[in-house]
Amino acid sequence: MTKTSLELEDLEKGAVSNATEQDENDGAVEHGMKNGGTEGIDSSGDVGVPGTQSVIDTENKDTHQSIQVTNAEQIELNIKEVQPEVEKPQAHILRRMLCGYFKKFTGVKGHKNPYQRPTIPFMFVTFIASFIAISILGVLHYYAIIDQLPHANPNVQLQVVAMLVGSFGASAVLVYGEIKSPLAQPRNLVGGHFVSALVGVIWKVILIQIPLGNWFYPWFCGLAVASAVVAMQITRTTHPPGRGATALIAVMSPLFPWYGFQYLFVPILSGSLIMLIVALLVDNLKPESRYPLYWI
Repeated sequence: MTKTSLELEDLEKGAVSNATEQDENDGAVEHGMKNGGTEGIDSSGDVGVPGTQSVIDTENKDTHQSIQVTNAEQIELNIKEVQPEVEKPQAHILRRMLCGYFKKFTGVKGHKNPYQRPTIPFMFVTFIASFIAISILGVLHYYAIIDQLPHANPNVQLQVVAMLVGSFGASAVLVYGEIKSPLAQPRNLVGGHFVSALVGVIWKVILIQIPLGNWFYPWFCGLAVASAVVAMQITRTTHPPGRGATALIAVMSPLFPWYGFQYLFVPILSGSLIMLIVALLVDNLKPESRYPLYWI
């Protein structure tokens, strides 16, 4: 054999041995990575680096997972602690509605009573107008009407044709004391009393024609007043004295059906017109006053 062939054989053996050592080292590295330990690591530490890094990564991953679990448990614990203090939506809405409702009882912040005391001349003329109007109605009630009736049953007659009704006294406050109010204008004074009386008489006739007994009587009083309020709102004749008192008197008085519609004209319509005439004559005597502001 020549020298050249010997050198070639030595080179082949060296390559085979190197390949074998490389395979062994790769197997050791894979084994170390699988077991997460340091098996197969030589003293030089070149092969053991991947295994060590795997162990570190695994430990970091476990630590991160444990931190996440701890945070989740803490959040769940905080929710359980706060949950009993949270109100149900329905209860919260109801509480807000009730608080808002009762808060209205305190009035509007910054608003004061706008009513100003009138001047002495104004109050004097108001006194004169109220005195004249109610006195005229009183004279008609006691002298012009009652004395001309037969006295078979004075109590019934007094209630049937009475010229003085309580609602006229309340109307005097508006018509002679608050002449600029929309509720004191002629449309409201005359129309409000008449509409309210008509509603009251209708309910009275129904009550008499339908024998429902005394137990239903109070409910008819409520129906009469409520119906009168709505009727005046529809006809734009709202007048507070006529809104309740005029209709209520029609239902409460022991009127016979054929006398009921007389109540519309005597005393309601006639009394309202008398009060209006006095208002026209006397209210305009007040300094810087003008009545009415409008008719219709």
